[in-house]
Amino acid sequence: MKKRNKFFLLVLASVMMLATGCRRNTEWVVPEGATGGRTTVSAAARENGLVTTVAYIKNLDDGSIEYAFNEKQATFVVKRTQADFERILVIAREGLAKSMPVKIYTVGSNDLTDLTWPDPVETDTYLKWYRDRIFSPEPARKVNVSVIESAKFNDAVWQNWTIFRRCTNVLPDYSTALKIFNYCAAQGCYLGSALVQPCIPFEYVRDGCFARAHKMRQIIEGKYGYCSEKVFSYGSLSVQANKWGGCCVSWSYHVAPLVRVKSGSFTFCYVIDPGMFDKPVLLGTWLAAQENTSCNSSANVNSYSIQPSSAYTPASSSTYSTDPGYSKTNADLVYYNAAGNTCQ
Repeated sequence: MKKRNKFFLLVLASVMMLATGCRRNTEWVVPEGATGGRTTVSAAARENGLVTTVAYIKNLDDGSIEYAFNEKQATFVVKRTQADFERILVIAREGLAKSMPVKIYTVGSNDLTDLTWPDPVETDTYLKWYRDRIFSPEPARKVNVSVIESAKFNDAVWQNWTIFRRCTNVLPDYSTALKIFNYCAAQGCYLGSALVQPCIPFEYVRDGCFARAHKMRQIIEGKYGYCSEKVFSYGSLSVQANKWGGCCVSWSYHVAPLVRVKSGSFTFCYVIDPGMFDKPVLLGTWLAAQENTSCNSSANVNSYSIQPSSAYTPASSSTYSTDPGYSKTNADLVYYNAAGNTCQ
């Protein structure tokens, strides 16, 4: 796959500052003396690259800095060897301190190559796309995947999330879950025969889980009429993409549709994730697969959260963004489809 420059608009704000940073603010200005880098980009790139940041994850051993963003499950690195390293960090720190949006450029897998100030139109586009929020969601729960008791952990009654009370039309049996899974999987872009458009780029496993999950939510609820929720996992996640070539992929979070499935007198939590599996899997199985220590010895799933199916991406520690009209979803799907297969 050819390397391509692309940029993302983000709000450099700490977890505590994100809710404030996403409000409309007509007083945002580029600081005096600030210099930009590349500023000419296509409208399509702008429309497909609007993200916010959580905070940087860590300083790397070589002096580089790794960041994780709310609307990007992948992580991105500012390399210490870059010629503009200091200028990039100056803008990043100022954006962080003032909750101001900045524009980043990436090339290849996860290198952040430049960072500049956005123009007012780009800022306004960002604000319009991410102004809708789910506020005060239930907090994420800590988890140790190595000691999960499957029968109890995967039981929807034992899970007892408040969101489960909003919808009672759960799937009647596993065969229905499998039917839905197979239909979703058949919409994969790599097959070239998707009935749903845009198709779903399952093969780009490095990023875009939120768009894939939201499109599948549209199928589960719109085509089949059943309840669904979203399950988010958090931590230093690592998976081996065995379906797409076997490469190892790291994430800061992951999300997929969750469905509740009846089995006799019980109701179990299953996850629909054709990017990782060939069938619906129990919640505990899905979480454990993201702690692949053969890919990353420090891989760890530290928490998970089940939210309304309308949740699109995390927006802060206390909010989630939404996409009720699927416009952002569809734009993101087109964008990630163009990125190709992560493992090739």
